[in-house]
Amino acid sequence: MLLPLLLLSGSAFLISFVFQGWLIRFLRRHNFSLPQGRLPKEPRSRLGGLGIFAGLLGSLYLFLFLFSSPHLPVLMEALPIPRDYLLFIGGLVLIFFLGLVDDLTGLNAKQKLAVELLVAGALFSGGFRIEALTLPFGRGSFPLGWFSLPFTALWLVTVTNAFNLIDGLDGLAGGTTLILSLNLIALCHFQGAPLYIPILAALFGAVAGFLPFNVYPAKIYMGDGGSLLLGLFFAVLSLKLAQKAVLGISLMVPLVFLAIPLLDTLLSFVRRLLAGKNPLQGDNDHIHHRLMRKGFREPQAVGILLVMTALFSLLSLLLTRTFGAGRFFAMGAALLLATGTVIYLNYLPWKGNHHGKGKNP
Repeated sequence: MLLPLLLLSGSAFLISFVFQGWLIRFLRRHNFSLPQGRLPKEPRSRLGGLGIFAGLLGSLYLFLFLFSSPHLPVLMEALPIPRDYLLFIGGLVLIFFLGLVDDLTGLNAKQKLAVELLVAGALFSGGFRIEALTLPFGRGSFPLGWFSLPFTALWLVTVTNAFNLIDGLDGLAGGTTLILSLNLIALCHFQGAPLYIPILAALFGAVAGFLPFNVYPAKIYMGDGGSLLLGLFFAVLSLKLAQKAVLGISLMVPLVFLAIPLLDTLLSFVRRLLAGKNPLQGDNDHIHHRLMRKGFREPQAVGILLVMTALFSLLSLLLTRTFGAGRFFAMGAALLLATGTVIYLNYLPWKGNHHGKGKNP
């Protein structure tokens, strides 16, 4: 499997890298740019998700074409493509075009939410669902019954939009994707879900081809087309892995390795509600904004968040490979790291804790 995966990832990188370079030159030639993010930056195009999308699907097409040749091992005979896999890819295509339309024309939150719920309902009907909740150290489970659909939809929509929220600094969403892709490849291997490893390898290559143009100072942004695509990707695969996890850690594993985007989403939602604001309305008070108010430059803030993502990913792997004391340590360390982040960034409203202190971005 190693050589085909390297070829798949390499072809995704090449397609994405070449496409991004051509796209940047094309957009500059036609003086086409759109502002991205809420930091004071020069306008850049936010159509970089096109290159990621092209690299992902283009490499998968080449992969299927090559391995249908009688002159090469027919890998797909060992990995038959079920209906839910095709439904997964269909959902990715639809959510990408939703984001692309938003990048080009602008959509309101209700319009985007309606399409996201439609995609979530289709995925639920295809078997991507949360049917029971389990305790981290228990052996029992709590069937959700009729609540399975809204709980699944909540998970898919939340994680999808969480990636949209963290896409605020150069290289942050892309770097997070590379770390999580490697983490999920390992989890798929350990938990017996090899069918999803090829598409993860393709995603890794496609985003790696985009990052050279997106690291600080970025020449192009992935936009909603890219961030929603990545968000749904990890929302669905984390849910699929949760279905295959051993009893007692099902949803805990994705909650840990997705800790940074989910923590940012939760804090943003609660903070806006407490302030009497629309929880779906964007602002400039996310985790990465607060890090910069602490005095960190943009590349430093990105580096800190990527290191934290890597730590959470390692803890999620530890959860799946240990029992008893090892699992207790992993859960405790993840909780301690998340709590420390909340305290350090002044999200707790005790006296003297003012998030406005420090250097402004």
